[in-house]
Parts: sequence; C-alpha cells; structure tokens
Amino acid sequence: MKRSLLRAWAVVAFLLLLAGTAAPVRAQGEDAPRPPAGIELPEPGKNWRSWLHELPPEDRRRAREWLGSLSEDDKRQALRRELARLPAEERKAMAERVARFRRLPPAEQKELRDRMQSFRERPPKDRERIRRNAERWQAMSTEQRANIRERYRNLTPDQRAAMRQQQRAR
Repeated sequence: MKRSLLRAWAVVAFLLLLAGTAAPVRAQGEDAPRPPAGIELPEPGKNWRSWLHELPPEDRRRAREWLGSLSEDDKRQALRRELARLPAEERKAMAERVARFRRLPPAEQKELRDRMQSFRERPPKDRERIRRNAERWQAMSTEQRANIRERYRNLTPDQRAAMRQQQRAR
C-alpha cells in the first residue's frame, strides 16, 4: 500500500511540474539552475514547502523569487532527475498515468490542477487527514467502495454539505 501511495504522490508531483508549480530537486550537474547565494536546496525527497518555511524571511523571499523564475526546461530537467530515481516499473506506471492525464479534455485537466492547487494550499493538518482518508479508501474492497459511493449518491445536497462540514471539524 505504501508503494502505491508513493506512486500516487509522485504522480501529483509530476502533474504539479506540468502545471509549473513544483520546486526543483537538488542539482546534479553543472548545467542545473542554482539557487541564490547563501541558500541551500533541500535534500532530495524532503518536503520543499517545509524547507521554504524554515528559511529566514529574507531568504524565503529570495528563494520564492528564484523558484518563480525557473524556465520550463529547468522544471523538465528536475523532473527527469526525479523520475530517474524511480524503479522502471514505477516509471512505467507513471507514464501510463501521465498519458491518461493528457487524454483528458482541457477542462478536466484544469479542474485536476485546480484541485491539486487547493490541496497544496490547505493547512498541513488537513492534508494529513486527506492522506489518511486516501489510505483507508485504498484499503477498502471494491464492494465497500461501491457501497459508500451509492450511499453518497443518495444524500441530498444539504446532507452532503453537513457531512463535509463534519469531516472538516475532525
């Protein structure tokens, strides 16, 4: 289960790179973009948002400006370096997911990007709750998932809103 979650988060990171919003990884070669003087990039695999928030305010501002200035080529290079670290089986699964994403109509691609952006902007506590719920969902059988979907479809809009409100309060 952990492996599939890692794959799912790798897909999210990849799609964020497609959307132009993810941070680069530590550079391996001389041609890689360099951060501003005095700012060290996080180690590969470290949450870059946490890293960014740990920086002093002035360094944080400079780092954000630098991240925003990276070209699409720089982002692609970073992506290639991260993908090279994945086992071949996971790279293949990632390629299949990306192909499915690219086949989506533009409106659905935008909706997915917007949802990912919304997720990233949530407080860490909310993101962790969502991750735990995703793990529980993946652990369920097909029948259990179908049962939950059916019960949800039978709820009125007011009942759905109340249920969402209840979940947020947890």
